[in-house]
Amino acid sequence: MREIEAIQDWKGQDVVDVAEQKVGKLEDVWFRVDGAEPVLISVKSGLLGRKRHLIPLQGSTVTRSFVRVAFREDQISGAPQNDDDDRLSPAELAAVKEFYGVDIDGPADAELESGDARDARIRAAREARAAADKAEQAATSAAEEAREMDERAVLARKDSDDAQRRSEQAAAHATELRRKADEARVPELHTTIPEGVEG
Repeated sequence: MREIEAIQDWKGQDVVDVAEQKVGKLEDVWFRVDGAEPVLISVKSGLLGRKRHLIPLQGSTVTRSFVRVAFREDQISGAPQNDDDDRLSPAELAAVKEFYGVDIDGPADAELESGDARDARIRAAREARAAADKAEQAATSAAEEAREMDERAVLARKDSDDAQRRSEQAAAHATELRRKADEARVPELHTTIPEGVEG
C-alpha cells in the first residue's frame, strides 16, 4: 500500500471506510498552515456530492484503487462538514477531533489549509523567491557595471589630466623656445648714404 503522505495526488479517488464500504470521493486534503503532514481529508458524498464530510487521516492508507479511512461509514455520515474551500478554523478542527474522539497532534489554535491553497501558497513562494533571485542578480550586474564605469571614468580622468599636463608642458616649452629665439635675434643693419655723395 502507498504511504498516506502521497494522498494529495489521489484527489477524486474513491474513499472507503474501515470495512471497505464506499463513503464518497476524495475532494481535498487538509494540512496545518505551518506543517507538511496531511491532517484531514474532505469527502464528497450524498446526492450530487453536496455533502463534504471531514475525516481524520489517522490510520488511513492509500491503495491502487481507493483511499481507506479508519472509521465506519455510518459514523462518517454524521461528521462535521466544511463550507470553506481554502481554510479550516481551529474551532472546526476541534469539532472534528471531538466527533471522532481522536487527538490530532499540533497546537489547539492551529488553522488548516486545503491542499489546493497550500500548493498555491508554495507556488507563490517559489515564484517570489525566483523573482527575488532575479532581482538580486540584476542588482549585482548593475553594481558591477557601475563599478566598471567608475573605473573607466577614473582612467578617463587620469588620461585627461595627463593630456592637460602635456599641453601645459608643451606650452611652457614653446614659450621658452620663443624667449630664447628673441634673445638670439641679430639686430638688422641699416646703411645710410650721406646726401650729396654719389656712389
